[in-house]
Amino acid sequence: MNDLTTQELKDELTRRGYYTKNLWHVDDVNIDWSATDEQAQVVLDRVMQSEWLISNVFEMINDECDSMIRSGLDSNSNIKFK
Repeated sequence: MNDLTTQELKDELTRRGYYTKNLWHVDDVNIDWSATDEQAQVVLDRVMQSEWLISNVFEMINDECDSMIRSGLDSNSNIKFK
């Protein structure tokens, strides 16, 4: 896998159903902080796995689906709540 570009890896994850347009990198931590890659990974892990972030993402997913239904943007996909 080391011979694949970042874009090729993202494309593969997208093909497998993952959202890849907003990925975080250790460099994002190091914009304002000086951390090793390992420390930055711990920071990212704690943030990305926080209850606050997870619950807000799911709330926003529900809000966006509701909005798509109400606005008619869903006319082709028939999105509906389970």
